[in-house]
Amino acid sequence: MEKTSKIEEIMKRESTHLQWNKISLNWGMFFSLVILTMMRKFEVERCTGPDWLCLFLLVVAAAVNTMLGVRTLKKEYEEKVEAGY
Repeated sequence: MEKTSKIEEIMKRESTHLQWNKISLNWGMFFSLVILTMMRKFEVERCTGPDWLCLFLLVVAAAVNTMLGVRTLKKEYEEKVEAGY
C-alpha cells in the first residue's frame, strides 16, 4: 500500500506545471543573464579583463545550474524507480 501512495504522491506533484524546484533553475539562469547583460551594457567595456571575468562567471553559473538540474532529475528518477512508477 505504501508504494501506491508514493506513486500517487509523485503523480500529484508532476500533474502541474508549477514544479518550483525546476522553475527556480530557469529563473536563476534568466536573472544571471539579465545581470550580465546590464553590466556589460553599462559598466564594463568589451574585451577587457572584467568583461572576460563576467563571461567566465556566466559559464560557471550555467555549469552549476546544469549540475543542479541533473541532480534534481536524478533524485526524482531514483524516487520513481523505488516506488515502481
